[in-house]
Amino acid sequence: MNINKIGVRYAKALIALSVEKNIEDKVITDIRLINGLMHEEHRMEDFFKNPTVKMSDKIKFFQSVFQNNIDELTMKFLVMVINKGRELFLKDIFRNTIDFYRELKKIKEVTLITTNDIDSEIKENIINLMKNYFSKNYTIDIHHKVDEEQIGGFLLEVDNKQLDMTVKYQIETIKRDLINTTFQVKL
Repeated sequence: MNINKIGVRYAKALIALSVEKNIEDKVITDIRLINGLMHEEHRMEDFFKNPTVKMSDKIKFFQSVFQNNIDELTMKFLVMVINKGRELFLKDIFRNTIDFYRELKKIKEVTLITTNDIDSEIKENIINLMKNYFSKNYTIDIHHKVDEEQIGGFLLEVDNKQLDMTVKYQIETIKRDLINTTFQVKL
């Protein structure tokens, strides 16, 4: 089965069940917590991907680390995923779960990358532009990052799309155009 299909199916099931029980906000908080830990601690991810580690040990690990920190539904879901031998797909399941949650709650995640900090007025203007672009009933969740290598301008990322208005990108475009252009010498 396609890896993406596995992640989508499990994510849809988790979101549907959490909505049915009206605990989707708690479940998504749990998923973000676990996903964040797996992202930061690569040994944890390696542990779950290791085929020599028994399923029972993987389940015991999750229960010992997260038992008092996550909802019962999230724990049962994780145990079920491990029992089905799908722990290799946890990151994909988590990513899809977060995407479905955002879709359900009408949240657009926007990443703005600039060369320096921005003030709240610029942030509000971007939020308003995004609301007008998508729809007023969407919540815009904006994350700002500073990347001094851009030289100037900004990079806006939304829904796996980018608007790259950085000076660095403009210079690279001009350089690429110059390299690909043939010049004729007139005598």
